[in-house]
Amino acid sequence: MRKLHNLARKHSFYYISIDMNRVRLFLHSILFIVLSGIFYSCSVFEPIGDSLSLFYDNSVSYFNAYYNAQKIFDDAENTLMLAERDAKAKAILSQKPPAAVPIPRDKFNAVIDKCSSILSFYPKSALVDDAILLIGKSYFHLQDYLKAERKFSELLAQYPNSSLVLESRLWFAKTLERLRKVDEAKTIAQQVAQDGVEEGERTIASEAYSLLGLMAEQENDLNQSILHYAKALEYINDSYRRASTNAKVGDLFFSLKEYEKANTAFIEVYEEGVSDISLNYYGRIQAVRGYSALKRYDTALFLAEEILDDYRFAPYHPMARLEYAAVLLASGFTDDAVTEYQFMDTTYARTEHGARASFALAQYYEQQEGDYQRAASYYVRASAVQTFASFSEARKRENALLRLVSYQRDLLKNDSLVVLSDSAKKYPEQFLQLVPPDTASMAADSAEVLLDSLVVAPPAEPKYVATFTPLNPDSMRTVRARIAYDLGEIYYTEMEIPDSALVWFERAWEWKIDSTRAPRTLFILAELKKALKYASPEDIAQTYHTILDEYSWSSYANEVRRILGIEIAVRTTEEDDEAYAVAESLLWSGDYNSAIEHLKVIVGAIPPSPLAAKSQYTLGWIYEHQLHMPDSALMYYRAVAEQHKTSPYASAVKNKIAGAVDEQKQEKPAQPAKPEQPPVESKPGVNAPPPEFDDDIRTRRLPQGRGAKPDTVKTRIDR
Repeated sequence: MRKLHNLARKHSFYYISIDMNRVRLFLHSILFIVLSGIFYSCSVFEPIGDSLSLFYDNSVSYFNAYYNAQKIFDDAENTLMLAERDAKAKAILSQKPPAAVPIPRDKFNAVIDKCSSILSFYPKSALVDDAILLIGKSYFHLQDYLKAERKFSELLAQYPNSSLVLESRLWFAKTLERLRKVDEAKTIAQQVAQDGVEEGERTIASEAYSLLGLMAEQENDLNQSILHYAKALEYINDSYRRASTNAKVGDLFFSLKEYEKANTAFIEVYEEGVSDISLNYYGRIQAVRGYSALKRYDTALFLAEEILDDYRFAPYHPMARLEYAAVLLASGFTDDAVTEYQFMDTTYARTEHGARASFALAQYYEQQEGDYQRAASYYVRASAVQTFASFSEARKRENALLRLVSYQRDLLKNDSLVVLSDSAKKYPEQFLQLVPPDTASMAADSAEVLLDSLVVAPPAEPKYVATFTPLNPDSMRTVRARIAYDLGEIYYTEMEIPDSALVWFERAWEWKIDSTRAPRTLFILAELKKALKYASPEDIAQTYHTILDEYSWSSYANEVRRILGIEIAVRTTEEDDEAYAVAESLLWSGDYNSAIEHLKVIVGAIPPSPLAAKSQYTLGWIYEHQLHMPDSALMYYRAVAEQHKTSPYASAVKNKIAGAVDEQKQEKPAQPAKPEQPPVESKPGVNAPPPEFDDDIRTRRLPQGRGAKPDTVKTRIDR
């Protein structure tokens, strides 16, 4: 027989079963009290009556104390259970993990106080083991697992013959699991499950098997977890627990992509007939997803329509409608799906549901239609809701697609300008426009004719102006290669579409991307071809050796050395000083390309060289003043500003960068000009200073060296 006031739950109500032995004890006590009342007047029986009265008072006191503690505990546990169910319902509605529920700490602490009083004042009473168990369970609910563990251990050690041992072992296993003592918890839970089955304690057995299922799930042993939960279902009598456990089983099968078995479990959830609407809905909507995964779209649509037609699921209709649209899209009813999503996007604008619809539309236009402009507009709408689960992804895709569209327009514009420039060079007469005669001159000519009518003025020669000036083809092709590179970067790093990234990086290399971007272009091409199996190992090795041979100064060369197992040489400061001196000599001699190669070796040195900032600035100066490649110059100037913020070179390039940005906005025509001499007034040497800090990259004056004339040069930074 179970002990006095041991908790038993049935149909979400709590009942108290009373040990018949303890009932007999109280009946005997009452009999003695009655007899003592009969003989109360006799002096002989007065001491006996006083003792019986005291015994009665003590029994009633600890009995009432425990009864009140049990009642408070039942109330607190029921409150906690309802809060957890409510949190799960909200989680299903929001499709987010359940929020932490408030714990009725005052009530559980009151239980601990009352039961502690029983242990202090009535240490030999028959309810001591009951009090210890209540204290342990209260500590467990208060999440004070170390104290709970001590109480359960105390009960099991001091009262090994108690009828509460099996229940105590179950709670002990639960506590060990929370303390991450998984192996010990498994051993105890397995034994409790077996003993519970043998002793007919179905509730304890089912909870032990559920605990085993939870631990297996946490270890990602999903098949074993399913077996434990299935075993628990054999002994669960409560309909809510059966539905919840079937939902767990369905989710596990779904994770394993065993959709047929998952659907069977989900159907059991809502056929259980539980009054909990959220759980009922969850079983139905998961079955919709399961049948859709099996491509049984008719069944999935039928179940979704059932949900939408049932008024009980009104709070869940927006979610169900999104799922309905997803099934339509998967089944090929594209127009109907888009209509549903657009309805949701409009009706629930700036809400979580509207953001989900916008995100789905954006993915559809991006992935299936290739309409990046429209996809970007829907990503904008999705990212307007910051509480949206995929907010960061929507913002990332929005930025990537907007840049992608911008680059594609720039590429189209660049190609058009190249064609137009070629035509202007080949057929210049087609780009001439007649200048209308000046009206003032015509009036003067008329007056002159009146004064001397005998003089016949010769006809004025027509004047023509060019409507289009051919652009520098090399500059335009450089821009085209850079745009292709930028498109490859977006597809590779932001959109993660390797096929498209490969195409654009190949075009960037084919169109002769500048040497600063070439190493990365080659390295990414090798990695993409390796991942997509588009090239043989020999071709990939050839690409690696091209990086080593032509771009040995780059950091990618060191990465290639690591891949190929080649030792990475670390440069010394003396080597960098010597390389810079050689680069400076080459600069003075006019061999700018060789100077660039020596400077890039310093910039790519590992560990970073003290001369890196100076070398980057010099590289920018060469590209700007000598090679007239403002894009490359600006790239190095920006690298100085970002990587060497505390150096004087970083301060020197601020005006250059700001001026370039301003000019981009003004879109002035390019007027390239070559300075007559480098802006340094020193002879070549190891200790020669770097190029002097220039003025704005847009407008600069050459130094007044011997034979030099003042000149102002404006250079456009093409983007």
